[in-house]
Amino acid sequence: MKLQSLILAAVLAVSAGGVYAADNKTVDVTLAGSAPQWTAHFGADHVADSFIDTFTFGPATGDFLVNGGFVNVSVNRNQFIEFLSATLNGVALQLYTTNGGGTTFSGAASIGDLATTAPLVLTITGISRGIASYGGNFNIVAVPEPATYGMLLAGLGLIGYAVRRRRS
Repeated sequence: MKLQSLILAAVLAVSAGGVYAADNKTVDVTLAGSAPQWTAHFGADHVADSFIDTFTFGPATGDFLVNGGFVNVSVNRNQFIEFLSATLNGVALQLYTTNGGGTTFSGAASIGDLATTAPLVLTITGISRGIASYGGNFNIVAVPEPATYGMLLAGLGLIGYAVRRRRS
């Protein structure tokens, strides 16, 4: 009977400890807007441990310019997220950490006009110091394919030819 109680206690202790194990999130983010411009909001909540969050968003194919970032702000050092790294399609985002006079703590990351291809995959690694969350957004603009520019130039050439022919 004592052995069963010890085994049960051990199982409960391990399972309770699992609640605070690595809290990784994988999220497909829905875009707002329509081609050729979109925006996407994302975020996550964490409880006292390390995490690796992966957000996938954007149209399935194409070339894009992306800018934006994310932030965590806290007035309590016990509810702060320490960002360790952040990448968008393998390109590192600039990380910022500030301590506003001992009472306000914030961590953030940003990126400006990164040229990349779909799908867009944002990976954020960090440590949650207590129960904390972060959020952010990215703005996405489609970059026309080279064939589009070729058609534009051909069209302008035809218009120029028609105007010249009409004048003569």
